[in-house]
Amino acid sequence: MSIFRLLVIVVVLAAVIGGALHFAGVIKISSSGVEQVQGPAIPGDPFTEADTKFFANKFDEALAAYKQAVEKKPDDERVANAMYRIGKCYEETNHPEDASKAFKEFITKFPKNDNARKAEERIEYLRGQTGK
Repeated sequence: MSIFRLLVIVVVLAAVIGGALHFAGVIKISSSGVEQVQGPAIPGDPFTEADTKFFANKFDEALAAYKQAVEKKPDDERVANAMYRIGKCYEETNHPEDASKAFKEFITKFPKNDNARKAEERIEYLRGQTGK
């Protein structure tokens, strides 16, 4: 088997597996890259419900769902991700001041989280947009 043929097989398998993981809600594939959706996909789970709305670009619904999930399960390991996405939901629904507040709260609570740097970048960007 030639190297080219092997490479084609690997690329096709990666595309099929990636597509299946995206469809199953395990990962999100977007123009900015691949993002892992944290937590198991459990029907009725508030974080899963919020993620489903977020990835369907239903940001108003996702915002309410994330807030409810954080309130219901404040000690869940997915709270950090939910709090970051609350900021993203505010940003996507054109509420930059609320987004900045949410990102600041996220950074205060989870300064070592992988998304803390992204949150700081979003705050700077939003500051440039609002002047605040």
